[in-house]
Amino acid sequence: MISEDEKPTTKMKYFYSDPSVVTTPEKMITMPSNEITFTLDSATLSNITKAAAVISSADLVLENTSGTSSLTVKDKKNDTANSYSTGVDTKGEGNFSFFFKVENLKLMDGKYTVEISSKNISHMKNESTPIEYWIALEPESNYSV
Repeated sequence: MISEDEKPTTKMKYFYSDPSVVTTPEKMITMPSNEITFTLDSATLSNITKAAAVISSADLVLENTSGTSSLTVKDKKNDTANSYSTGVDTKGEGNFSFFFKVENLKLMDGKYTVEISSKNISHMKNESTPIEYWIALEPESNYSV
C-alpha cells in the first residue's frame, strides 16, 4: 500500500506568449456576402475530427451536388482513399465544394451557425456563447449557381 507521502505527483506546465509577439487585427473583419449557411453541432464536429484522425486525412469538404449536401473527410488528392461523410442541411443555391483543413477546425464546444462565402472564407458563430471564428477555405474550393 502506498502512503500519501509516496504518491507520485502530477504536474502541468503551461506556456503562453507575451502579448508583444501576438498579432491582432487592426480593423474589424468584414465578412463578404454568404452563399451557403448551415448549423454545425458539437457531436458532428467531434465525429469529423475523430474520423479525420482515424483515417489520417487532413481535408474536409462541404459538398452539394444534385441538391444533397454533406460534410466529408477525405484526401482531396486521392479519390480511392478512405473517407467519412455525414449529411448536412444547407441553405443556399447552387453546386459547391468548399474545402477546409481539419487542423483549422479546433473550435470550442457548442453549436455553430456557419456562413460560407464563395470568396473562400467562412464565419462560424457559436449559438450560446459569444465566440466567433473566421476560417479561410482552401483554394480548390468552388461554387456555381
